Amino acid sequence: MNKAKGLWGLIKKWDTKSNYAKSNVVPIISNSGNINKVGSDSVSESHLLSVNDINFYDFIESGIKNEVKALINTFNCITYSSCEGHKYENDYEPRNIGVIPRDYEEYCFLKKTFFELITMTNINLIKNYRDCDVYLSLEVDKVETDDGPSLTSLEIYFFSLSDDAVNYFNYIDIASNCFLNELKHIKKSD
Repeated sequence: MNKAKGLWGLIKKWDTKSNYAKSNVVPIISNSGNINKVGSDSVSESHLLSVNDINFYDFIESGIKNEVKALINTFNCITYSSCEGHKYENDYEPRNIGVIPRDYEEYCFLKKTFFELITMTNINLIKNYRDCDVYLSLEVDKVETDDGPSLTSLEIYFFSLSDDAVNYFNYIDIASNCFLNELKHIKKSD
């Protein structure tokens, strides 16, 4: 189960049509490129900003920024977490994006659509990049929050078949580009 403070408040802010919101927090970046509250590789808690906050994209790591933008622009979905993937001394963290559906109808639509998107991306990767061991996966999870009941999330992960960090980071951007290319062919939400 994931945890995110103020998640219900984020959902309310997300659908507020103000382009003038501005947070008074600044992104802090760790040595490995993690953006979080303290600039640490071992801390995953980040500030939750609405897409309406003019600083929103400053808090999205550069390696996942295009994917987050594309998902928001295509589906108007709420992304509550993301990670570009990070290589550490003895381990790595996979690239991922977490989405919170607003209701059951959006959950069903996004789950089906993300599954199709991920399937087509994986087929493209297998077909065109034989040495690539990066594959995408969709996971359903619960997110515990301090301002209301837990919420269900859809988590898009870019995993490695072999856990070979070198190969993973050699191919992760190719996998992301395949994902973005397939996303162009997906029907937009209304």
